[in-house]
Amino acid sequence: MKKQEEIVLVITSKDGIEREVVVTSTEDKFLLQLSAGETYRFVRRIDSKLLPLEQVIGLRSGDDLNLQFNEDESIVLQDYFTLCTEGECVVEIALENTVEGELSYFSLPADYYGMRDL
Repeated sequence: MKKQEEIVLVITSKDGIEREVVVTSTEDKFLLQLSAGETYRFVRRIDSKLLPLEQVIGLRSGDDLNLQFNEDESIVLQDYFTLCTEGECVVEIALENTVEGELSYFSLPADYYGMRDL
């Protein structure tokens, strides 16, 4: 049986309600308009197990952030470098499992100027 693997975006609203969006492989880039007060957490899921992401490439395009997870899966976070710089939202990437088996996360700093611009 083939394992089902996908990149999942877990969005937590200001009132703590979570919803999931699967970043699927499409010809068009997946666009996400960020909202103030929300947290966006990217993880890899194989079957039902949450795992760290193996590779993420981030490229700046104007005020948007393009995250490339592999050849086929990418997402554009619209207005990331304006909204998140002001601390209105948080974007996190799952990196590695801790000793206890839980994922640890890295917050993407929107004010980091070393990010490559498209």
